[in-house]
Amino acid sequence: MGYTAKDVSNTIDDVSYLLEELDALGRVIDAVPVSDRPTGTDSVYDMLDRIKHAQNAYYFPLVKNLFAKPIPKIQIPDYNESFKRSDNFLTVEQLLTEIKVERRELINFLNKLPQEDFITKGEVNGVEVAIIELMNNMVVFERSQLKEVAERVLSIEPQLGKRD
Repeated sequence: MGYTAKDVSNTIDDVSYLLEELDALGRVIDAVPVSDRPTGTDSVYDMLDRIKHAQNAYYFPLVKNLFAKPIPKIQIPDYNESFKRSDNFLTVEQLLTEIKVERRELINFLNKLPQEDFITKGEVNGVEVAIIELMNNMVVFERSQLKEVAERVLSIEPQLGKRD
């Protein structure tokens, strides 16, 4: 697929949007039991921690290495396979702060890349992929995680109102 400068700009905007989502989440997260794991599901904390893990252990390292010359062939565990839930964790505020700090680093890195680097393909786990495709995959993953968090928050809010 041919990508344009507008596609690259839109991708960076999408990657940046997580910061706004996390700020909004930070305003309501105190009302949510973040460590509760309803049967068969992750906790809100787990979902946020998975976003952090995917960003730091998978996507950002790949982006840093994909535009190397010669074009690399990278083997890296998928973030879902390498993620381990933690029962010994930071406060949710600390976790949100870490995700935002690391996201700003990623955004700064992406903003410095020439457009052609976004479309240069490398090989990740035997699959040819470009940086723009990786970033779009990351955005889709994060949106799905944040949608689940929002659904959890919305399901808890009515219960919180009944206590008043």
